[in-house]
Amino acid sequence: MSEGEGDGTLLADSLNRLAITLEQDHPDQASQIYKRALLIYRGLGDSRGEARCHNNLGIVQSLGGDHEQARREFGAAVALSRTNGNADMWGLASLNLGVCAMKAGEFESARELFGESLAHFAGVKNSERQLYALYNLAHLDRARGDFESAAELYDVALGSAQRLQQSDVEIGATAGGGLCRLELGDEAAARHAFAAANEKLRNRPDWFQGREVVEALAIRLAEIDGKVDEAFDRFENSLTLSSSADVYSAAWLTAECAEVLYKHDPTHVRSSVMRYAERVKGLGYAEMSRRYEVLLSKTG
Repeated sequence: MSEGEGDGTLLADSLNRLAITLEQDHPDQASQIYKRALLIYRGLGDSRGEARCHNNLGIVQSLGGDHEQARREFGAAVALSRTNGNADMWGLASLNLGVCAMKAGEFESARELFGESLAHFAGVKNSERQLYALYNLAHLDRARGDFESAAELYDVALGSAQRLQQSDVEIGATAGGGLCRLELGDEAAARHAFAAANEKLRNRPDWFQGREVVEALAIRLAEIDGKVDEAFDRFENSLTLSSSADVYSAAWLTAECAEVLYKHDPTHVRSSVMRYAERVKGLGYAEMSRRYEVLLSKTG
């Protein structure tokens, strides 16, 4: 219908929305549609539309594991948004770029980008996106090993997620806080967090970002309880669910659980580590690659 109207902006907007619906199941098709919309926006001199397309292309590239191309797309979205003064898109692209930096182990850069995104979202009063930035700051502190700070940030994110009815973040923040408290030696708090997060999963057969944190907490608690078969079953089921949807989550889950499971079945665990070691290295996840090098040296 938009093509029949001859309205370039309407057509580009429609293409952009169509591509969003195709990202998960048909990423190549989504990319082509985003690129078509990008060319239309560029021809119209609509830099805000261009920024949206670059950001969305970055998401597709990130989901597909092309880490470097994703960073280029997000960087282009940041540059365009900075020029045209679109604070909300600037914050979103900075947030996505920060996630890329975090996965690469560039923690200081990630912190700066998350802080930048928080400031922009606060300026435009976008509470939902402020929540996402805060949630990723909690992930960042956990990745850095600052478990006390991460636990506090997860608690703040949890409260916001409940108010905003963002169930994915609510589940992930609950489990993230549990993992941090387990690292701090507070097993009772970790178990309480897991019970709350696991209850929310009862009607969620799908994989979503943050579920890997719940699964890691479940596996580690099962191992502590001596329920080794249950721990391995959950580990394998989680990898099956996550690997088709999010390679990074599957690789992180493997790294998070490998050490505690290794003593029970070294051959099985080494096979899982080997399954992702080369993929992680090829995707440019520098910090994860370092974790895998340490794991391989221990399991060798």
